[in-house]
Amino acid sequence: MMNIQPLTLTGQYVCLEPLNESHIPELIKAGSDRSIWPSIWPSNQYQPDVMDKYIRNNLEEHMAGKKICFAVKHLISNRIIGMTSYQFFRLAHYGLDIGGTWLIVEFHRTPVNTECKYLMLKHAFEVLHCIRVQITVDEDNIRSINAVKRIGAVHEGILRNNYVVEGKYFDLNVYSIIFEEWPQVKLKLEHILSR
Repeated sequence: MMNIQPLTLTGQYVCLEPLNESHIPELIKAGSDRSIWPSIWPSNQYQPDVMDKYIRNNLEEHMAGKKICFAVKHLISNRIIGMTSYQFFRLAHYGLDIGGTWLIVEFHRTPVNTECKYLMLKHAFEVLHCIRVQITVDEDNIRSINAVKRIGAVHEGILRNNYVVEGKYFDLNVYSIIFEEWPQVKLKLEHILSR
């Protein structure tokens, strides 16, 4: 069975730090841009009080061992620029999800998200010995769908009417990488990051 514990993952562009109270003010500021949030989030997600509650809820789950949340620190600017997490653990089956990822707009279409996924996938497959890592993406979040496809995740299907947010039903796209695919995905990510 997997033993998942909070840890710090460091690359060339980012440091993924285990979420703690000290990150909250910077994350509230980072999440204040309305354009960050895809449609599955509440429409007022960017508001400081809503962000505060969202981050504290994630911190509670993190402290309870239900997920491992990371504050994404950009190493060059030394700023906290978003969040990501390991979640939905399937410990006996060596599986987990990577999700809850968001970054400030300035870092969209940069190596930052690619390196976040690389560090998390590498740890999942090479240290935790996962046999499956899953990523789910809301139907309307085209930016994230394209990012997940670009790293080589396989589209497995759609969970129809999986969420209801503000009275609207949302389908969820399910992607995965399994351990046999990891060497090829790893090479692809390293190639992207080396450019």
